[in-house]
Amino acid sequence: MGGLNSYDPKSNRFSHFKHDKDDPNSLSHDRVSVIFEDSKGILWIGTITGGLNRYDKSSGYFQHFKHSKTDPYSISNNHILSIYEDPEGDLWIGTNIHGLNKYDRKQQRFTQLKHDKSDADRLSSGTIVSIY
Repeated sequence: MGGLNSYDPKSNRFSHFKHDKDDPNSLSHDRVSVIFEDSKGILWIGTITGGLNRYDKSSGYFQHFKHSKTDPYSISNNHILSIYEDPEGDLWIGTNIHGLNKYDRKQQRFTQLKHDKSDADRLSSGTIVSIY
């Protein structure tokens, strides 16, 4: 609810990251829901209404991935619940109500997989709380 904290055991200090509406490189929202470190050491932070963040450790900047009604390759929802990396290095992002997203790093775009109660071959639910 209050942003993101990072603990450095060497210095015994915390760094605190919060959303700043005047800084486009800050955390997209203070309500953090999930944190995931991928195989390349990149930190991905999901938020309740601010979408997905990619944290660049060297610059200290956050890159934001948010839903856009006009972009079919954007993430399907800004309420992120789960993150998983597959063996090919693509990310799978679970959202609240709006299904699952596959992030293709090479093309830098999302494929949306949504629940459709009339189609038994699709997701059984739009809420994806964990991915294994």
